[in-house]
This record gives sequence, C-alpha cells and structure tokens, in this order.
Amino acid sequence: MADRNAPATICLVLGEHLSNYYTGPLVRGAVTAGAEANCRIVLYSALNTRLSHIRLTPKDLPLLPAGADAYVLPAYVTDEVVEYCAQHGANILIYSGEKAGQPSIGPDNRSGGREATAHLIAHGCRRIVHLAGVAESKEAQERLLGYRDALAEAGL
Repeated sequence: MADRNAPATICLVLGEHLSNYYTGPLVRGAVTAGAEANCRIVLYSALNTRLSHIRLTPKDLPLLPAGADAYVLPAYVTDEVVEYCAQHGANILIYSGEKAGQPSIGPDNRSGGREATAHLIAHGCRRIVHLAGVAESKEAQERLLGYRDALAEAGL
C-alpha cells in the first residue's frame, strides 16, 4: 500500500532524445512544475529514440515503471501502453499530439505556423519556403496549414 504522505510520482515517457527541440523544454517544464507541486518526476526513455514518430509499443518500453500516480505519454504510444499505465488508476496526460479519450497538452501549431509566416510577410518577405517536417506528424501538417493560411490572408 502506498504511503499517503509520500509525494506523487509522475512518469514522463520520452519518445525522442533529450536534445530534441521539443523534448528538452518539456522535461525542464515538467521538472520545474513537479518541484513546485512536491512531486517526484521519473524520466523514462524508450530504447530506440530517433527524431521521427514511431509507434511506441510495450516492447519498446520494457522497463516502464508500474505504479506511478500519473504518466505523461507521447501521443504515438499504442493503446496497450495507455492501458498498462492506467491499469491501477494512474492519471494519463498525452503530449506531442492527441489520443482519443485522453487529455493532452501541446502548442497550437496552426497558429504558430500562421504567426511565423505573417511575421515574415509583415517584414516584406514574399517568397517564403516552408520546411514541412515529418510527413506523418499531425503537428507538422498543422504548421503547414498555418503557413498556407497566412499566405492566403496576404494574397500570396
């Protein structure tokens, strides 16, 4: 039985390397928020991290700790991973995309793409190239839509 006075344990599952542009700030934010809330943060890295979205299965996460009070998971984990994490009543939070039926956090990629492109247009740029990112990434697709929105709004 868990000690009711012990700090809550939150397991943050990393789907990409800590040096990734998104993962590093995510970890810093989680550690800072955890300290402020008197929670323990456990970082768990998949065995095969690379800078593209893959489906993380239980096989990719063989040492995932059981019994955390909450898990913060990348959206590209399989339903089996979510079930494993939730089997003892742990809270689940999804990042880097969305997963049906689960709360999620993340940036508004479409607005970000639109604002970045509009900024360039406001500074006189008219031939703006968009580097799309990983083809399977919903976030990359949303940034492309924002880019296109800004071009359309400017008549470009």
